[in-house]
Amino acid sequence: MTLGNPWALALIAPVALVAYLLARSARLAEERRARLATMTLLRRQAAAGESWRAPTRLWLYGLAACLVVVALARPQGGSEGSEVAGVGADILLIIDVSNSMAVRDVEPTRFAQAMYAAAAVLDRVSPLDRVGLAAFADAGQLECPLTTDLDVLLDRLTQLDTGGIGEGSSDLYQAIDLAAEQFPQPAEPGLAIIISDGEDLLKQVDDATVDRLAQTGVVAVTIGVGTQRGGRVPNPIGGGRSFGDLIWRGQPVTSSLEEGTLRQIADATGGEYLRLADLGTDEAVEAALSHRAGVGRDADKVLRRRDRVPKEWFQVPLGLAVLLLLADAVVASIPPRWIPDLRGRRGRSGPFLVRRD
Repeated sequence: MTLGNPWALALIAPVALVAYLLARSARLAEERRARLATMTLLRRQAAAGESWRAPTRLWLYGLAACLVVVALARPQGGSEGSEVAGVGADILLIIDVSNSMAVRDVEPTRFAQAMYAAAAVLDRVSPLDRVGLAAFADAGQLECPLTTDLDVLLDRLTQLDTGGIGEGSSDLYQAIDLAAEQFPQPAEPGLAIIISDGEDLLKQVDDATVDRLAQTGVVAVTIGVGTQRGGRVPNPIGGGRSFGDLIWRGQPVTSSLEEGTLRQIADATGGEYLRLADLGTDEAVEAALSHRAGVGRDADKVLRRRDRVPKEWFQVPLGLAVLLLLADAVVASIPPRWIPDLRGRRGRSGPFLVRRD
């Protein structure tokens, strides 16, 4: 048994505090009445049968509140499956991990913004889509082939960091090459989403390179991260960490968003260039995924996928809470002259209701 929202159990504390305060208030009120009332009045109150009603209702309300909290925590156990079938799209996420992606001209860094966008893509794809992951700097690397197992892909995504491939320079040719290798056949097109600051220090991208990508049938959507104002490139010291600024020939190295090559790639393949700082993560990702319609797999290549999800059991504590509230309504409706008789009758023990006329 697991909990979908374990944080909800923290509500038990305020529920218990309120129950304690109400019980204490009722007890103090009873003690004040006992001090002020005469013995005759106390006998009449006992005969009226009201001394049991208030604490009983308090217990019912308290237990019902605790059960509602348990329901909010979403207890889960076992699993249930559902099958989806249809035609999806193949999507390749290509992330720039060069040193310039560590620049802080956007908060917190360009690379962090790229990771937010990549995670948003995974959150919005269809269950029928296959998604792959690649990264590049001055070399390219396929991190995860096309798959419907997004948990595995997300785990690999979280392991990416700047400076982890090659020497950390920027070469957009690597992104083009990765997309062309993953989708080599025009009959089986795919969607490549390239997230980069657009820097191309090695200058290997030309018209012939972009035309080769367009001939594969891939649609490339490029997302530009950073600002044209730019900022200083941190000095990488390994493990995704940095110290001070990167220095070249006695001067700090600066980097800014370069959109020219990103636009060229998108325009040549029928895709779209998106500036992340202008659109925001959600709108940019929605615009990028809108190009799935142009790269859907053939209708005869139907994909079937069976999802296993935890079975929810919140209905059980919620149903018990409703029953307790109904019991409270019954307790509240019992006439005052019907009270529990704890003495037993004719040798039988146990409480039962006795009408007092």
